[in-house]
Amino acid sequence: MLEELQNEIIGYISIGIGLIITLVAKDLLSSFVAGVSFFLDKNFKGDNIILESEEATIVRIGIMRTIFRMKKNSNWYFVHNGRIKYLRLEKKVEQ
Repeated sequence: MLEELQNEIIGYISIGIGLIITLVAKDLLSSFVAGVSFFLDKNFKGDNIILESEEATIVRIGIMRTIFRMKKNSNWYFVHNGRIKYLRLEKKVEQ
């Protein structure tokens, strides 16, 4: 009886751990795919951009996050790659 209860508890713990690992892996994979997509987008290669109505430069596009340098105050702005799709990004076009 006690052994059956232990096996059942171990089964539930295993399911819980599996769900946690799946959710973490999903988030990591989603962020990685977003970063690769942004990296491969030729519209934003090494150019000056407008990020949320302010001039900025892309410093680095990483696996988990992208770094922008704001021109106004030279601050670096770290963005999780999964959040890039929610930003207002524009390419600055010289006339």
